[in-house]
Amino acid sequence: MSQVVPGRNRDEDSGRFQEEYPPEEVIAAIQNQDGYAGTASIADEIGATTESAYVKLRAMEDEGYVESQLVGQSRIWEVTEEDTQEE
Repeated sequence: MSQVVPGRNRDEDSGRFQEEYPPEEVIAAIQNQDGYAGTASIADEIGATTESAYVKLRAMEDEGYVESQLVGQSRIWEVTEEDTQEE
């Protein structure tokens, strides 16, 4: 029996799993929320758990796609200026 796992889609031709939460989806989620968003709201928008979204966002931050700032006890994410200018 095939189990459906959120964020884990197989390519019908190759059978390989596609990337979980592609950067484009995460960037769009931030931009849809006026350019600044918390981890939980991004997770809701892309259909991920807060933990999965945080891991993805940290990886994207390491790659320069997004920046974050700690505000109180929440981390706020924004798209880097380079990615904003490309669109």
